[in-house]
Amino acid sequence: MDKIDRYIKEMLDKELQEPKRYKNIVQKALKSPQARMRIYKYKILRVLSVTCTLIVVIGGTVFAGVIAYEKVWKEPREYTYQELQETLANIEVPVDRRGELITEDEARTKAYEILENLGYGKQEIVQVELKDDVNKTNGEYYSMKTDIDEEKGYDISISARTGELNSFKDKGVSVNKDISVDDVESELAKEYADNIFNELNYSNGNYEFMSCDEMDYMLNNELVEMWEAKYGKMYGDVCNPYEFVDVSFFVSEGELKIRAINNVREGTFDENPIEVTEEHAIKVARDKELEFTTNDIKEVSVELGIRKANEYIYQLENNIHIDNSKIEDNILYMMNHEKIRNVWIVKIRHFENTANTLENVNKEYYIDATTSEILGGKEIM
Repeated sequence: MDKIDRYIKEMLDKELQEPKRYKNIVQKALKSPQARMRIYKYKILRVLSVTCTLIVVIGGTVFAGVIAYEKVWKEPREYTYQELQETLANIEVPVDRRGELITEDEARTKAYEILENLGYGKQEIVQVELKDDVNKTNGEYYSMKTDIDEEKGYDISISARTGELNSFKDKGVSVNKDISVDDVESELAKEYADNIFNELNYSNGNYEFMSCDEMDYMLNNELVEMWEAKYGKMYGDVCNPYEFVDVSFFVSEGELKIRAINNVREGTFDENPIEVTEEHAIKVARDKELEFTTNDIKEVSVELGIRKANEYIYQLENNIHIDNSKIEDNILYMMNHEKIRNVWIVKIRHFENTANTLENVNKEYYIDATTSEILGGKEIM
């Protein structure tokens, strides 16, 4: 048995998801004259060597890719509440990494441009700090203030890698006792939101309007109308729900009052290829659901989406229930790395939901579109 034979045998001994074109390629290979001659000349293992070699050559990355992909799902790490709080702190950026970033002067210039574009010219930045988000939501960033008083001026955060706005906050608008808030129709609110967003000049992707909703906000001990608009980053035709720009504002006597802007990036999207069929994704989700419940399945729906790995299915499998009312006394389970992936979102609903356990509720499964692993899910109505 030569090296090729041993390599092919090792591959065949592994449990692999069947690539999309596998059957057709094998059939064509076995029908070819070259393959038939090999059958007469060599033992069966040699035939398999030739056939699988043809699969790799003809099938290209489809076959090789399935073998090479690292397992996405990792078991969540256990934290106490105190440990988890400590991981959320921001730290100083090490000196040896600062050469990769924009300078403080460049960050100041970017901040002044944004203030000018938003209608807040003639400001002076009085404090600048370079920090690192240890959870990598924002990465390295410059934190700036136009006033050190926490009820005055503006707080601005600029990405130290891209120079784009991470966040903006008007600290004074929330404590201004003289502000009056207008009632605004949704169409006009969207126009205001679009005007704000367009002034930010985000260039690191294609963003599309997601929503503009009226929110209740407590201002000067009174509930007032605040608007919140979201613009999601698109990957093809799919919106990444973990990358969006959030704009909240009031309208006072016909004048726009921006409360806050946040460029939300909750992890890094892997942009993994779509290799799993929706039929296979449905099968994976249905098989797992039948491990949890005896309820009849009423309907199953599926769509392509972008989701982050979570602990929901893991907790069901291991009978873990978190009491949110006593969260400080719990051991919390968190993913030790944030994976945002292309997934098939499979929704499974039952005819009736009489069982009083999490296992028997309607669920949404996230099936990795490359590896077919169950990356998580959630309870749905």
